[in-house]
Amino acid sequence: MSELTVKNEEVAKIAKALASQTRWEILRLLREKKMDVSRIAETLKQTEANVSAQVKILEKAGLLKSHYEPGELMG
Repeated sequence: MSELTVKNEEVAKIAKALASQTRWEILRLLREKKMDVSRIAETLKQTEANVSAQVKILEKAGLLKSHYEPGELMG
């Protein structure tokens, strides 16, 4: 587990990011293993759009890092 150092001006941003049960659940899932947005959404019974927005908030707060990998087109 890595350590997070927080500067005074970042406390509010981090506190806001942790104020959501959904964001806590996302962090819990990602501690166990890497997952894509689709899998997180399916596990939490949320839309991909909502999970993506929640991940973005966590990322802006410095609580996780994400990256884009192109998926396969289905059709």
